[in-house]
Amino acid sequence: MHRLFRQSGLMRDKWDTPHFAGGLTYGQVTVRNACDFTKETFAPKTPVQQTPLAVFEQGGAYYRKRGENIERLTNFIVKPIEILHGDDEAQINCELVNVEGKVRHQSFLADDFSNVQRFKKVLNKNSISFCFFGSDKGLEDMKEFIDRLGWKNKRGVQAMGIYRREGQMVFVTNTKAVTTKGEPVDDIIQLEKYRQLDTRILDYPFITSEQLQSLGELILAYNEPAKTVPVLAWTSGCFIKPFLKRKPIDSKYPHLSLVGEQGSGKSNTLEKIVLPIFARKVKIQAVSQVTPFALMNESRSSNVIPQTFNEFKPTSLEKNRLNAMCNHLRDAYDGHDGVRGKADQTSITYELRAPIAIAGEQSAQEAAIRERSIELLFSKNDLTNENYQTAFKRLRRDDALLSCFGRSLLDTALGLTMDDVWKWYDEGERLYLLDDFPARITSNLACLYAGLRPIERLCSNFGHSWDYYFSPSLNDCAKYLSQAVREYLLDGSNFNKSIIEETFEIMARMRLKHNADYCFEAAGRHLCLRLEQAYDKYTKYRKDYAIVGEVLSLNEFRKQFRKSAYCIKANTTARIKGVSTKVWKVDYEALQRVCNVSAFMESDNTKDKA
Repeated sequence: MHRLFRQSGLMRDKWDTPHFAGGLTYGQVTVRNACDFTKETFAPKTPVQQTPLAVFEQGGAYYRKRGENIERLTNFIVKPIEILHGDDEAQINCELVNVEGKVRHQSFLADDFSNVQRFKKVLNKNSISFCFFGSDKGLEDMKEFIDRLGWKNKRGVQAMGIYRREGQMVFVTNTKAVTTKGEPVDDIIQLEKYRQLDTRILDYPFITSEQLQSLGELILAYNEPAKTVPVLAWTSGCFIKPFLKRKPIDSKYPHLSLVGEQGSGKSNTLEKIVLPIFARKVKIQAVSQVTPFALMNESRSSNVIPQTFNEFKPTSLEKNRLNAMCNHLRDAYDGHDGVRGKADQTSITYELRAPIAIAGEQSAQEAAIRERSIELLFSKNDLTNENYQTAFKRLRRDDALLSCFGRSLLDTALGLTMDDVWKWYDEGERLYLLDDFPARITSNLACLYAGLRPIERLCSNFGHSWDYYFSPSLNDCAKYLSQAVREYLLDGSNFNKSIIEETFEIMARMRLKHNADYCFEAAGRHLCLRLEQAYDKYTKYRKDYAIVGEVLSLNEFRKQFRKSAYCIKANTTARIKGVSTKVWKVDYEALQRVCNVSAFMESDNTKDKA
């Protein structure tokens, strides 16, 4: 009854939430009451008799009887292991043993039995030792025979990661599943076709208190705290991302963006710090080498293990690849599904689950994408500090210590409740609301603050406080998160400049002609701009000086500017050199507070302003 209810459209989060004494969940009590109060049940009068099968096994092969004739179907038999039942598919894991004794572990999808052609394609994938001689009808009869073998039934999931199962959290990989303290769970596993991102994290032991103390001296000391603290918080936060995603008030997990000149240590941070915590030893993909299908296929394969990319250079990437990556960054953050069309006019939907870390010499050009990331700026100057170098070299020498740390963070996450994580997020949100950041950035910081707290919980599990293992303190780390956003993402301010604000900054640099392209009114508080002719000069200026970034058409700029806070009046008139001229009136005083547009006032003709 539990299984059937979960597959229905009635399933809600409260089904697995403890509501009663003794820890009983809402779902357990509902099913128990249904059984207790149901008086009439179905009871068949006679047991169902299984029909005789047309297929039988003999001599290590399968045969099919048709009247008086016997037809050979295979030169092998199937030894059952398990059937994994997914939401809309099933995977059959078994061993094939042929008449010569050759054994092969084989995984079939249920669709592989739909016709002989597909079935033979799987058999011949890497060997010609296993043969099927029958027709489609013979395959159907053999499928019925195989179905009656002794299979172990398990739940199959698409993504490797953390799931709620019968009131407890479990971590599922492509080989096994565990709950807290490494207790095995043998009825759930990841389906093979979704195995893209990998990890060996369950192969490592838990970290000891002494090892954590050694790691604590290094993990925040290999660079400036404004960089090391966000990297640690983001990495730890990946383990609670599945908790945050289920928060009633949407909390979207940010991407990690490492930006900086060549040789500044951004790629090494990903390869030698971030990936070892997840027990991954893979070459990071260059953005220029990935396709939209690869992006979506890999993203859906885990809800904890991050996707990592390198060589992000928006100005030199092909337009199609850049658009694919930017769309992926936007969709993955917003929780939108990826969609890919098929040749038969149908489409496949991909649930984009994995956290994303990306490194490159440039950041994304769109402010909206940058706001979906925790952006850190790396520099070669960072590498001249001997203390930083020493700490980084020691971390590189013992990546197993980082993997043990990740294993313990995973175990800590499995012991958390939704309420724990949501409480931490709410605390972080209240803390960063005081900084007056945009709502999206405040939410991102709250996620990272929540990411620090499982580390604090790990420390308390050893009977010590955060300060016993780490320096700076937890409160100071929270401040470094805010400092990193303000310094690296927002260029010292409290918000990202919109395309309207960026356009006026560039116009100011162009040295438009005072009393020809614009004039001032209200003692310099209002800028009267001849928008059409100024915008034509603006688009030419961007092209001549190779200024990269998003450019709006004149009509689109008009629409957006008209609705902005800086538009006082559109298509009005002002006197420029004594002539009544069509202008757009801009709140120059408000614009100056957020943009560097002082060049408008630096014209030699400012004395002529109205």
